[in-house]
Amino acid sequence: MVAAHTDRLRELALEHGPLTVCVCDPSDALLPARARAELAAACRDVERVVIGEAALAGFERVIDERPGDAERRAALMRHVQTRNA
Repeated sequence: MVAAHTDRLRELALEHGPLTVCVCDPSDALLPARARAELAAACRDVERVVIGEAALAGFERVIDERPGDAERRAALMRHVQTRNA
């Protein structure tokens, strides 16, 4: 999780209130799901963290941030590669 992630969580919380974050498990994850869940739980705008899409079944409204997360992850990877080039 980088500053862009927490900035986005802040934007969402300002619009929707305290957040429940679902940590999905993509095949190319940089960290295990539990570690990502702990990072998300440390954010001030996150009220609850669940792991796995099945945990979303009881939620009325879901905002899918996976495309944005993929973009933020790609930006992080580009930054690391540029700094290490």
